[in-house]
Amino acid sequence: MNKEPLISKWLVVGIILLFVTMAFLQTGTSQTLTAYRDIVTKTSYEKHANNMNDIFINYSINNKGRILRFNVLLLGTNIISLPTQKIEKPPAPTSKGNWLFVGGIGPENYTRIQDAINASSDGDTVFVYNGIYQEERITINKSITLFGEDKNNTILDGQYSEGMILLVSSSDVVIRCFTLKNCKSGGFYQAIYLWGNPRLHNIIVSDCIMTNNDKGIFFINVTNLLVSFCKIHHNYAESLWGMNSSNIVVHNCTVSNNGAGGGGGYIPGGVTINWDDVSYLCSTVSIADCDIIANKYWGIAIENTKNIKINHNNISLNTIGIHFDGTPHLEIYDNIVVKNQWMGIEGHGFLTPPSSDVVIRRNNISQNGNGEKLSYGGIYLQHCPSIDIIDNLFYKNNIQGIFPNGSPETQIINNSFTDNKKGIYAQSAQCSISNNIFNNNPDAGIYIQTASEGMIINNNTIHGGGKGIHIGQASDGLHVFFNTITDNEIGISVYSSYKHNISSNTILNSSERALFLNSSCDNVLHQNNFINYSEDPYLYYNTGPKNRWMGNYWDRPRLLPKILIGTRLFSVNDLYLKLLVFEIDWYTAKEPYDIPGMS
Repeated sequence: MNKEPLISKWLVVGIILLFVTMAFLQTGTSQTLTAYRDIVTKTSYEKHANNMNDIFINYSINNKGRILRFNVLLLGTNIISLPTQKIEKPPAPTSKGNWLFVGGIGPENYTRIQDAINASSDGDTVFVYNGIYQEERITINKSITLFGEDKNNTILDGQYSEGMILLVSSSDVVIRCFTLKNCKSGGFYQAIYLWGNPRLHNIIVSDCIMTNNDKGIFFINVTNLLVSFCKIHHNYAESLWGMNSSNIVVHNCTVSNNGAGGGGGYIPGGVTINWDDVSYLCSTVSIADCDIIANKYWGIAIENTKNIKINHNNISLNTIGIHFDGTPHLEIYDNIVVKNQWMGIEGHGFLTPPSSDVVIRRNNISQNGNGEKLSYGGIYLQHCPSIDIIDNLFYKNNIQGIFPNGSPETQIINNSFTDNKKGIYAQSAQCSISNNIFNNNPDAGIYIQTASEGMIINNNTIHGGGKGIHIGQASDGLHVFFNTITDNEIGISVYSSYKHNISSNTILNSSERALFLNSSCDNVLHQNNFINYSEDPYLYYNTGPKNRWMGNYWDRPRLLPKILIGTRLFSVNDLYLKLLVFEIDWYTAKEPYDIPGMS
């Protein structure tokens, strides 16, 4: 069969349709509708997030002053032609719903956003042209897309009224490309209120600006919420506050300069999930790739929430960078946490269930804490069980890099501490401090106060600063071994502490003493290297058994035992006598031990 006449016939038909289309579009200049349809399906925000980089194709031909313009959007393998503003009728219905227009110059366009929403059906798109829209409360009670032409110039103005600008009470809603501002009256209202009764599903808020409101977004009873590419700034209270919700993603947002107060009290301004209301529990939260900067009280606060990931954010210049309490299964990783006023990260274990199974990994935690009375520096943990702090950088935190207070089963592993006042200050904690590097921390590399039984400090390298390791008012069973402590004023300082095992450490180049034992007795010091120190160990104690010295290397080979001279305080009939006492290392080593980390 000869197919050439058939092909020619369809070619002619195609050319005719092309000219008809061009003639239709050439009826005067037209303003491009730089917008596209968001697709809301049961796959929710996860599928939508994969289409963030959908591509426009705009093509223009100038023919004697007349403009021909095509607007094409590539969505996966689909090609959708978008109407221009001059079109007389709404676009033809598709499987994705109809388009309704607000503003602009189209003859059938709506003047009010609420009127267009009322006329819409599930699956429709309400497109809003640039302009300032002053509608006291816009209610979205259908599964639609509300789409602004340009987020900087499509403005929803709350006019300082009470309540909210947008109230969303339906599932499968997309809000995109708006500025929402001036919903502000006493701190109780918000630009966007997502309210599920009983529950909303699949909500997207994207490419929006929220400023000069009481709050940015408040949500309750929501499952599958994506907030992405939004700028939420200079609001009076929380930028984003949610309760009783799950599967929350905050992605690629800028959250800055929210909250109010100072000195006597703060109104928090950061991202808050389930703060101060234990009756509403949240789960599965991701906050990623955001700039969270200069917010009052905290940048991020997570409470009574499980399964949380906070990663790849810049969290800086807030009062507190990250706060958590009642957070089983929390991961904080690959963030920059710098220059927060009180502390970079604050963790509490007061709520039920307590914060546990928390991993803080690969963060830059630097220059936090400015010396005020509530400053704790890099990380402050209070009564938090089962915290792993691994592979982080702690640099120039004003008070300390990490302060675990009453926190059992804390593991601090493979971190770097440089130029902090103290590297680690552990109080009433049960920690394992292993394989860390400490450089030039002026007060101490590791400072232990009232430690719990079984604490382990091993395989650390501690260089420069005042004390390498300080142990104060601790009893029963600290294990300090395989550490290399160099170029400190005092290698290891022990104060009012008893029954500890200090073994197989190298203490090198101490400008004062390798060891300082004050009011401490019944400790075992076994097979350590004490090299190039100015003075012998300082020994002073009141009561109790002497310390036991066994097989240490004392700077040079010795044929005789090492005699250590100390002072002991005796009380007789309310009289206090100081007497010289002697402690002896009977079997000193003839050469330094080959201890890991010793050069």
